[in-house]
Formats: sequence, C-alpha cells, structure tokens
Amino acid sequence: MSNFLNKIKNDANMGVLLLEGAGQTTSPLILEIWKDGSIICQKDMPLSLSSVTNMIRTVNLRNLTNPGQLPQPANNPDANSNGKNLVFLHGYQPANEAGLGVQDWHRAWMAEMFKRFYWSGSRAKFHGVVWRSDGGDAVDYQKNVTNAFCTAPVLKDYVAGLNGDVAIAAHSLGNIVVSSAIVDHNMSVTKYMLCDAAVASEAYDSAVTNEANLRNVWWADYSNRTWAANWHQLFSGTGNSRENLTWRDRFADVVSATETWNFRSTGDEVFNLTANPGVLSGTIEIGYWGIIPISVNVNFGRYSWQKQELFKGIRYSDGWTSFGGTAEAGWGFETAVQTQTVGDEEQFSVIPVYTNAAGANAASTNDLRTNPAFKHTPGWLVGTNALSQGQINFMLGMGIPALTPSTGRTSLSPFSTRQFDVNDQGSLFQANYATWPNRGDPDFRAWLHNDMKDVAYFFTYPLFDKIVTVGGLK
Repeated sequence: MSNFLNKIKNDANMGVLLLEGAGQTTSPLILEIWKDGSIICQKDMPLSLSSVTNMIRTVNLRNLTNPGQLPQPANNPDANSNGKNLVFLHGYQPANEAGLGVQDWHRAWMAEMFKRFYWSGSRAKFHGVVWRSDGGDAVDYQKNVTNAFCTAPVLKDYVAGLNGDVAIAAHSLGNIVVSSAIVDHNMSVTKYMLCDAAVASEAYDSAVTNEANLRNVWWADYSNRTWAANWHQLFSGTGNSRENLTWRDRFADVVSATETWNFRSTGDEVFNLTANPGVLSGTIEIGYWGIIPISVNVNFGRYSWQKQELFKGIRYSDGWTSFGGTAEAGWGFETAVQTQTVGDEEQFSVIPVYTNAAGANAASTNDLRTNPAFKHTPGWLVGTNALSQGQINFMLGMGIPALTPSTGRTSLSPFSTRQFDVNDQGSLFQANYATWPNRGDPDFRAWLHNDMKDVAYFFTYPLFDKIVTVGGLK
C-alpha cells in the first residue's frame, strides 16, 4: 500500500482503486486518511449494494407470454438512465450445462452483460431476455431453432411496449429470435448488433454460395437439385409454399429494416468447419511433446454448428438416440420396402426410392417434387397441402440444411463496413493480446464462441466499447 500511495503522491495520473462489493449492504463506503496515528480526513460515499439482478429488467419469454411493461429495477431506477433501452438475448444453452440450473446460467449471462456494457459507458435501461433455448436433450440444438422462431413474435410485442429508443444485441442463436422478429413481425429497433451469430450466412446474403464441407458425404454423387436444401428451387414461381423452404435470403430484409452491425470471429470454434465432421470430431485435442502427450483439451462445441446441419435427417428418431441428428428430411434417404418371393419364403429389403444417385439425378422436376430422394418426414412435408409459416420454420430448424458457413465467422456484403472480426490480432478488439488466455486451445489465443462472457473484461472491453458507441447507448 505504501508503494501505491507514493505513486499517487508523485504522479497526478495515478491513483485509481477498483473495489468490488462482496455482499449486500446500505452502509456507506468510508475513506479515512491517517497520519501519525490520527485521522486527518474522512469522506463517506453513500452506497446501496445488492445483486446485479436488482439493477436490470429480466424479461422471461420462456413460456411464450409477453410480461408487458416491467417495473424499474429496485437498485437502478430509470432516472439514472439516458431514456434509451438496450435489449440483450442469450443464445443456445445445452440443458443443465456445467450442472447449472436454468435460472443460474441465465443470471450469469445477463449479470455479466449488464456489467460489461455499463463499464463501457452504457446508460441505457437494460432488458435481459430469457427464452427457451434449452429445450429437449443436450444434443437437441435443432429443436431450439424452432423455439427461436416461436419466441420472435413475443419479443416483438415486448419491445413494442418500451418507451424510448431501443437498441438490441443478441448472442449466437438469439439472433434468429431477433432477425425473425424484425423480418416476420415488423419489430422496430434503432440498432441491431449481431454477436457470434448462429445463423447461416445465406440467410442475410444469397450471394454466398460456398458449399464446401456442408454437403453430407453420403450425397457426393447426387446432383444438388436432389438435395433437401435445394428442393425449394423446384417450386420457384409455382405459388407452392414449398418454395419458401430455404435459408437463402430468409433474413435479407433485416439490413434494410434497421442499422445492423455484425461482430464475428474467425477463431470461433463452434463455427469452424472441418473436412471430417464425425460425431466426436474436434472434441478432444491432445498436445504432444515429441511422442509424449502433455495436454488434453476437451471442447464438445467445436464444429458443432457444422455437425448439426450435416446431421439433419440422418436419424430415425429425435432426442438422445439421434446423437445430434434429426429424423426430418435433411440428408436422410427416403426408402421403400421391396418384397420378393424366393422359393417358399417371402423376403423383404429396404431400398432407396431411387436405387442410386444416377436414378435420382435423372428424375424429372415433377418426380422430384412429388417423390424427393430425401426423407419424406414429417408426413405433411410432401404432398399438395399448403404449408403454414410455422411448418416452414419447423423444417428450417429440423430438416432443411444450411449450405453456407455461419454469419458469426463470415464477412457479408449486405453489412458493408458495419462488421468486424473480433479475432483479428491486429484490430482494436484483441486488447492485451500478449496475455490473452490460451486455455490449451489449438487455435492459440483465439476469440472463442462464448468469450464475450467467459474471458475477462480486461481483454474483451473493446467489443463492448464499440457496441455502446455504435448503439448510441452512452
């Protein structure tokens, strides 16, 4: 402490003490200055310390009901704000991850985001939106895409009831909630900041055509016109609602509807692509010194966005037995049971509706409309019935694969100059890069998927500074 005091005495620019409250209290913080055993100066600072949850509005949309206008936070009255609103949505969360209950991981996200935005100068009223992103089993990511679409109209209703300008930010899968609310339900916000967006890049930019590593190897010999991802093209101009079964341009109107900013990371392990996307690809990385293993890094999130797209349709049921896949359309093959009599025995065999790739490739457009090569699941998918928007959204989540990388790792033309790679070591976002936590990751010191929350503010503050600045939140 004497060293600290000497620095204050010798340098007018020194002398900041950062204190963190350890418990709830309304007692003042008392600064005493002593000399020769006596107090020569004393200053009291009134305080009211309580949980961060008493400083924010927690908006619970898990039951798909709009809670309406919420009362101002007990320990952060609206009079302290600039009259604006900052709405934040979390992303996908596997059920009971790290042993935390639903309320615990929600609180962790919202409390940390509020503090970081506040430290970066935001004086907007903070609304932390909690939604059902943990439905099903821990491997049921696709079901929560559907939940995101279902939450969108409720989010729109909540935002419509707010007073003052509204800026909105979302992490990962939360961006489907926000993008759908804007495009499908006319939600009005002044600014929209995408962070590590778990949305196919083609949804915002149809010019993106990269299909590398996003085509299931089972379909290597099949023309892309036979794929579930391109089935919509066969209905173009027909008026059949199946022409909307695509991620391409699904959210293209977001950019024209509001000022949109894309904060992506080329180091994001969840969005990285691999040439061999097996169930366990990338989950266990072993570091060696010569032939001696010296480190083991376990990350079950690596390549998971790619896997959940490639595993659509390849299982017979949903849930734990799916190992991350789904039973709907996707990269699964529609089969038929063939019966033949051999001697006195009747034999059954399961064969694809098109015996091989050549047969499917040669099929007419009409045949592929009424009898596609991919799985005809659910039962209402193939037929003459009109599909509702809810059914289309369900299929986008469960059975229509994306063919392009995630927005959270891709530079897209519609965002123009309003996009930043936070993983760029030469950019302002890699603050204190020399000491950035390694965590044993093979992508040394990369900005990983949850780093906006998991890595200390000391490293990540430029991201929050930028969002606060472009969002006009000071």
